[in-house]
Parts: sequence; structure tokens; C-alpha cells
Amino acid sequence: MKNTLANILLFLGPLFCMAQYVVKDIEEVSNLTSLSQERVYISVSENVFLPGEYLYYQFYCFNSANSKLSKISSVAYIELIDQNNEIIIQQKLRLENGLAQGDFFIPVDVQTGNYRLIGYTYWMANLTMKQAFVKDIYIINPYKDSNKLKIVEDDDLNFLSKTITNSSTKDLQIILETKLVKTREKVSFSIRNFKDYLGNGTYTIKVVKEPEFLQLENEYAVDYKSYFTNSAKQLNIKIGDTINLPEQRGELFYGQVKDNKGSKVTNQMVVLSSPGKESILKYARTNSEGLYYTYIKKPYRLNRMVVQPLNATDSINIEWGLKKPIEKTAFSPKEIVLRKRDINKIKQRSVYNQIENQFFEVKPDSILIGDKIDPFDGGIPEVVYLDDYTRFNTLEETLVEILNNAGYRKNGNGIDYIRILQDFEKVTEDYNNYPSIVLIDGVFIPNHESIREYNAHKIKSISLIRDQFVLGNKNYQGVMAIETFDGDFYQNYVPPIGINKSIETPVPKKQYFTQSYDNLEETYKNVPDYRRILMWEPSFEVNKEISTFSFYTSDIKGDFKIILDGFTSYGKPIFLSQSFSVE
Repeated sequence: MKNTLANILLFLGPLFCMAQYVVKDIEEVSNLTSLSQERVYISVSENVFLPGEYLYYQFYCFNSANSKLSKISSVAYIELIDQNNEIIIQQKLRLENGLAQGDFFIPVDVQTGNYRLIGYTYWMANLTMKQAFVKDIYIINPYKDSNKLKIVEDDDLNFLSKTITNSSTKDLQIILETKLVKTREKVSFSIRNFKDYLGNGTYTIKVVKEPEFLQLENEYAVDYKSYFTNSAKQLNIKIGDTINLPEQRGELFYGQVKDNKGSKVTNQMVVLSSPGKESILKYARTNSEGLYYTYIKKPYRLNRMVVQPLNATDSINIEWGLKKPIEKTAFSPKEIVLRKRDINKIKQRSVYNQIENQFFEVKPDSILIGDKIDPFDGGIPEVVYLDDYTRFNTLEETLVEILNNAGYRKNGNGIDYIRILQDFEKVTEDYNNYPSIVLIDGVFIPNHESIREYNAHKIKSISLIRDQFVLGNKNYQGVMAIETFDGDFYQNYVPPIGINKSIETPVPKKQYFTQSYDNLEETYKNVPDYRRILMWEPSFEVNKEISTFSFYTSDIKGDFKIILDGFTSYGKPIFLSQSFSVE
């Protein structure tokens, strides 16, 4: 019986055939228009930044038809753009039940000005900026571009356009034990849900310094009612339209295959390798336009993808397809107006930020690795560590002298390939002459002859699976996974035919550092603490009557706020805040 990996590799839905899909008939129109559109909300730590600071965010993706967290797209995109619609920062997010979180560093050379934070999915990009979420972000660089700031007198309050977001619900309440605390003191609070399931939902909870620059007050979910109301529910399309397909089955990868004369090559099988210890192997077949495509659902670790033909041929060229960012629309930047006394506040905040960055290693965030990827998909490999044996110079010699179940042989055309003996509990006679799938550090090797003389002193281990597999339309007998000591074979691998492409990986999920002084006073006694963000809980699910929290204040004195920003389980935007002072 063929291994289940074969079925996984063979399965692709009939609708998803290329990145830019041309709608062919009325049935496809019906299928695509029945799929709901999406809308996005991004909750951010602040909306005014200095270079060298981090912007933290929580990404919410909703089904526009029912206002619940979306299960349509599995990938989303976030961009920070300047006044010329140039992308300053772009990140790819892996959605889990419509949610993702991340952060990015504000570049030190960024200019003072009004920027826009944009969030969308590839499915939403069909409607351009009309469907995307857009939020104003302000960056003040105290070391350059001072001429872009309007400075007014301290007593000139006419310029202020402060927008105060008031509590949007009586269903939830923030209960704070005290509203006057000291520096480095523990503060406890709770969120009470008075309405049972009506108050249940997913919320971003943060504790931040009150804005020093009053005209740049942040906005929250309840301030975007018009965006939520006006978002399209479905995509209106007709036969012949070209659309972006939703990334439902995972992240979409695609490209095109042409021959040496530039003509499109159809029905060509290509293999995509995501290298590393937790490698991923996918295949695709080119269509009538020479396009190949596939979806990767698993969280690949390395920013590299190797694309090669399944069957070696010297008459084709493989190209890599790039998804274009969402089409931007022009916007008029808002003027940043400051009072004279704000200049000293900016300088002080900049100093605090520099000190915090100097002690970043003492307060690090940690990346959550997530579930481990099994490259053998449940199979138990036979692993041979070469240091346990006499070393030989080449891979071929090593197979002959050490591995009893694998070696080179010639096929009927006189071409050398690596063959792995079957597991004799599952013998299928037809598979006796089939080649094996060979990987080096997760890179698929289509031509086994090319690694016959590979330096075996670089090899740490060789793992064998002796089951039968199908990759594309080709049968294989077993898998040989070679792991090098350095694990970097992919870095210098140049495919005889194909591409070795650097790609952007999705933002890893983090566990953000939480400052504590419980029984650790000596650890942090001499470490400055100038945190403006005292707590950042990007995604918290309220599902009971009372949820309790605590945090420690920093060395910064002044007014702070506890803020809850998010949505009930049925999509109602909620905002709560509670102020307190640090003396």
C-alpha cells in the first residue's frame, strides 16, 4: 500500500489553478461569489513613534458576511507606506483562525511624517484599497527633518484636534485596585464580563503611557464603524474576469516555465523544496499558460525555496512569480503640530528609548517555535550516523560500505540513480526498479548522479524510509534524507535547471517579555526601566466572568491607561479604558 504522503502530495483542489485566475464559466462565477469577502482591523500599541521604537500589533481578519473571525485566508499582509505610497516595511502573517500578531522596528533613518499602516489578505486585494484596513501612523525623527514640524506656543490650544474614544460598552468593565501607584510597583486589575456569552470575545489588552502629543490620539475598533459597515460582503465578478484567488489552503507559491525560445511549457512537473531539518516538499504541474502553483500550509522555517523540474531536462527555464502588493490610492498627509514644550518631551522619550535598547538583551522576547514539522509525515526512519563508522570520501563509497539498504544502480537507459530496498513487509514488485526521493538538508535532488562524488565528510547522518511514494505522476521507492553537519547545503546549491530563491518568511509568533520584580530585585536592581508599554497582551480570549491580570510599573512617572480593544465573538467592536498615575 502506498504511503499516505503520496495522497497528500497528489491532492490539489480543482478550482485553484493559477495565481491570477481567469473565471471561465457561470459555475465558477457562482462558486467565487458565494465565498465571502474579508475585512481587517489592526490594534496597535501606539500611533506616535520615534525611530528606534517598536510598533506592536494584533491583526484581526473577519468574514465580512457574518462579522466573525475569518476561516477563509490563512495568510495576511501588513505594510507601512509613506506619503508617496512607497513601502517602508512589509510583513507576511500566518493567520490562525483569523488572528495574527507581530511587531516591527521603526528604522532610524525614517523621515518625520504621516505614514499609513495597511492590512489586507490576497483575497481582499481584488477590491484594492476600498477593502483594506488603513490606519494613520505618525513618526517624529528628532534628529532630522525638523522643518516638517509645525511648532506653536505652549498656550496655543486652537490647533488641538484631540479625539477621545469613550467606553463603548457596559457589558465589560475594567476593575483597578488603585489609581495611584509608585515606580516598579506591582499593579493588579481584572476584567469583568457582566453579559456572559454576549461579552465573550477576543481582545487586545495593553497598558501604555498617556499620549504626550494630544492632537495625535490613537483610534480603536469602535472608531472604524464606517469601514466595517461599508466593506464589501462578496466579490462581484463575471466570466472572463481576472482575480486573485484566496489563500485558503495555505500560502500561495507560483511561477512560470518556458522553453529556451520563450514559449510556455505545459504539463511540466516541478518540485518545490522548503529546506532545513523540518523540510517541506511540494509539487505542481504547469497549465496551458505554463504556470505552476502550489499552497504551503505548514509553517516553513527558512527563507529559501528551491524549484526544479521533476524530470531533468535542459530545454526549460523556471521563473518565480511574485504577488504584487495591494494597489494603493493617494492620500494627503496630515500636518504634525507640536507645542514648544513638546520638544523637551520628545528628547526625553528618545533618551529613554535609547537606554531601553541598550538593555534589550536583559529583557528579550522569545519566539514561539510552534508544532514541529515531520518531514517523513509519520514514517519512522532508519538513521545512520556516519561518525559511528569508518569514514569514506564520497557518498557513493559510503552507501556501498555502510548502508546495506541503499546504493547506486543503472536504469534501463544507463542512467545512475539511488535505489532503496523495500521494507519486505510491504513488498510491491513493480517498485523494485524505482528510484528513491533524495534530499540533502531538505533540498530535493532530481539528478542522483550529480551527488555521486559528494564529500561524505560533510555528512552527519543518512535517514531512510523504505516505503513506496508517489510524487507528481512519478513512482518512487523510499526516501533518503541526508543531513550535513552545517545544515546549509541549500545556501550554495545551484540547481542545474531551476531556481534557488530567497523568500520572505511569515512573522514568527512571540512571547513578549514581561517585567517582574518578584524575588528578582537583585537581578534588575541596577537595570534602568523606561518602558512606556507596561503590558502588551495582543490576543486574549474573554470567556468567563472575571479575568485577572497584573503588571509592574517602570521608572517613568506620569499618567497611564489600561486599554481593552477588540471584538465580541459575534463581531461587535469594544473599547474600555481605565486611567491611573505613577508617582
